[in-house]
This record gives sequence, C-alpha cells and structure tokens, in this order.
Amino acid sequence: MFRPPINRAMRDLDRSFFKKKIDIAAACVLDRTKIAACQRKLSQDILRLDRLPPVRSLPPHLVGFEKNARCLLLKPEIRHGADNESSWSPQLKELKDANDVAVVRYELELNYDYWNYHDIMTAILPDSEQSEIPVGFSAVGHVAHLNLRSQYLPYKHLIASVLLDKNPTIRTVINKIDEVGEENEFRTFKYEVLAGPDDMNVQVREQECLFRFDYSKVYWNTRLSTEHHRLVSKFKPGEAVCDVMAGVGPFALPAAKKGVWVWANDLNPDSYTSLVDNAKRNK
Repeated sequence: MFRPPINRAMRDLDRSFFKKKIDIAAACVLDRTKIAACQRKLSQDILRLDRLPPVRSLPPHLVGFEKNARCLLLKPEIRHGADNESSWSPQLKELKDANDVAVVRYELELNYDYWNYHDIMTAILPDSEQSEIPVGFSAVGHVAHLNLRSQYLPYKHLIASVLLDKNPTIRTVINKIDEVGEENEFRTFKYEVLAGPDDMNVQVREQECLFRFDYSKVYWNTRLSTEHHRLVSKFKPGEAVCDVMAGVGPFALPAAKKGVWVWANDLNPDSYTSLVDNAKRNK
C-alpha cells in the first residue's frame, strides 16, 4: 500500500511519476491540548512508518473542525465511517464516545521526496536485476564513487540521479571505468560523471585533520580510514617515521600532529603538492 508506483520502463528519472494518494482513517483530536494523551491511548492504533510523522494538520477536505485540531494517522486495517466501527479498538471507541476524537477519512499523499533510494530503485529496475541493487559507494568529500557491475550500466544515470537526490552531502556521482593503477603508476583511475558537476576538488576530514585534494589526480581510499587510525595509534611522540608513499598525508599528518617526527614524500607530483598544502593547513 505504501510502496511507490512501479515503472520498469523508465530510463530517464521522472520524479513527478512518484505520487500516490492513499485513503486511510485518522483520529481527529478536537482539543489540541489532548494530543499527547490521545497518542498514548492509541499507541497500538497509530500508523508507524519511517519518515512519516503520525501527527498531521487538518487536510483541506475536512471542514467543520477547529483550525487547531490535529489528525493522528491510523493503521490501514482501521477504517473510517459508522459502518466500520468493528475495525476500531476499544480505546478508539472510548475516545470517540467521549467526543475527544472523530474518526475521519484522511487522504495521505506520498511523493518522490518520501521514498528512499532503495524504494525508488526497486520500482524502476527490472525484476531480473532486483537481487543485488547497487547500494554501496565510497564517499570522498562530496563525491560518491560507484563501481557498477556490467548488468547495471544501462541504468547508471538513473541510479546516480536517485543516489544524488537521496544523499544530501553528495554533489557529484562518478563511476570507475578502469582498474586502479591501469591508467598510470600513481594509482589514479579513469571515471565518468553520472550526475552532478565534474568537480573532483574535495575536502575530507579524518583523525582531526582536514585534507584537500583533487580526487581525479591522487590516490585516496576511504575504506582505509580504519587502517590509517590503527597504524598511527602505534606511533609515540618523539619517534621518527619515514613515509615514502605518503599520498596526500593520511598517515603522515595525523602522526605529526601527535608529536612524531615525520619525513614524507610521494612519487606523484599532485599528491606531493596536496601533501605540502595539507601539512600547512593542519599545523
């Protein structure tokens, strides 16, 4: 009932398609000061869905009520109308008989903004591609880095557009199109922008350090953050460490911040430039 409408033929994201009106019952609380008490009494009757507040203002089609009245959305099995009182709980009947609530029809409207990434993708991907819907990505600053399997490439722009919509910290979505290190010895990779601007200048905060770099020109692996922390935690102030493949500084800079003497370099000129810049920024 609360799932999004399905369109398996969609290839360009049409957000306006995802609209749904659902006819449910609501307990209209006539005295706003009694909302909390009614919520407690109807705790087993109230509709509980993620991202859907159960307390609502009066919809336009409800007339004859005070403006400050509020509606408590009820579970689908509870129906409005005098002929459906058999579906009401004793608590709901008691509140209705005491004139604390009125059981009314409520037209619940859901749209694209309500459903999450997985909801939308299950509504548009073919049934044959439902078993392993792409959900994982590496977030590097504002960039989401996908590594899509071949069967999902025909839907790559759909996937990226929905992912961008549903992750407010992401502004750019890319997909890797070769293996890391295949392009050159600096372990960078070729990519295509699937959604958002081609802006690879990112900021990443890790171990109380702020790193800035061009993700298209240097090597960075978000999944190594635990390893960065593990290794740096072993260093003691006053020790000396040489990091000959330092990248932009995920080991070197946190170590230096804790009082370790660090000599760091990198073969990639862009990594070295970012390393020096980040060292100045994190003094």
